[in-house]
Amino acid sequence: METPDIVALIVVSLLLFSFWKTHRDPNSSINVFDLVLENGKLSRIACAFWGAFGLLTWVMIKVTQAGAMETGYVMAYGAAFVAPIIAKMFSLPTPPPPAGTTTTLTSKVVETKLEEGK
Repeated sequence: METPDIVALIVVSLLLFSFWKTHRDPNSSINVFDLVLENGKLSRIACAFWGAFGLLTWVMIKVTQAGAMETGYVMAYGAAFVAPIIAKMFSLPTPPPPAGTTTTLTSKVVETKLEEGK
């Protein structure tokens, strides 16, 4: 392991420890599990997002250290992780449906039988 890798590992460890300590503080409203939970259940999309984010961030760091960084890599990284966040920040909130209204979805199953020999 090279020195920059060790420094990065220490920084990431300190950040994770800080997040966990804040999460455990009863006076804090921060819940780290909200990053991977959706409606109280583990979200596959959130887990995949954080896994991809961590892996690609590490790859970006290694490519930069190797001196092989190109504009296309930065644009792809930004498109994958930065653009959706900025889009969400500037998107208009969707208004809730008016009180007292309901949405009903119906479905119909149609069964067709074929006669043998025809």
